[in-house]
This record gives sequence, C-alpha cells and structure tokens, in this order.
Amino acid sequence: MLINQIKIYMFSLVLIVVTGCTTMGPPYTSPPPAPEGQSLIYLMRSTVGYGNFWETIFSINDVEVTSLLDKGYTWLHLKPGIYKISAGSVLNKNYLSFPMPVRAGLEYYIDYNQEYAGYNSYRNSIRAIKPEIGKVKIKDYAFQPAEHTHIPAK
Repeated sequence: MLINQIKIYMFSLVLIVVTGCTTMGPPYTSPPPAPEGQSLIYLMRSTVGYGNFWETIFSINDVEVTSLLDKGYTWLHLKPGIYKISAGSVLNKNYLSFPMPVRAGLEYYIDYNQEYAGYNSYRNSIRAIKPEIGKVKIKDYAFQPAEHTHIPAK
C-alpha cells in the first residue's frame, strides 16, 4: 500500500515538473496596432535550460508586467520615452536590466535568453533584438496577457 502511494506521489511530482516547464496559452496572434504616438513592445522568454522551472518576471520601470515560462510572450503599448527593462526570478526580480529608449510608431522585441558560457555554465541575458529576427521567433511562442500595461516613461 505504501509503495503504491509513493509511486503515485512520484508520478504526480514528475507530471507537475514536466507540465510546469512549458508555457500555457494560445499560440501567437497579431496584437492590435499601437495607438497613434505609441509603440508596440513584445516581451519574450526564449528557451532557458538552467533554472527553467522558474518563471521569468519582466518589469518596466520597476512595475511587474508579466511572468513567462519558456517560449512565452506578451505585448503592450508604450509612449515615447526611456524605460528601464528588467527581468529576473522571484528571488531577484531585477537580476538583469537595461535602459531602452522608445520612439513612437516602432516595434520592439525584448528577448530573455540563456547562452552557453563555457564548460557547464550558462549566462542569462535580456536584450532588444532586431524586429526581423523577433518577428520570426515569436511565431512559435505562446501568449500570456500582461498584468500591467500602463507604464509611464521616466
């Protein structure tokens, strides 16, 4: 009896871990165009091998926008200005950040990724990628709605 309970527990644990490593949500669909004088910003999390069971928390100007798992994305519209783009885990939400100037009428793709950095080590990075690259990558991602969308520029 105890062995069967342990087996069920282990199976449940494996199922939770495996399903937790994928992003749930609908596949990519085009968002509405940005309102006049604003820009369309995509926040994307590419595949993260080390620590991938933790969601990546994206913040703009220290306001949490969304939490994403592998191959997840969200979008929002921003007015022109300079924004602090941050990403991290629940342990350190502002682990990585950079200032990003936003101009009206453009599309920006912000990608959180993990790169091989040598023998059994990886480096997390967050950066703006070229729109022509972002447009191709995001087609394979799943949508997660942004929790906060009204972020004032600094």
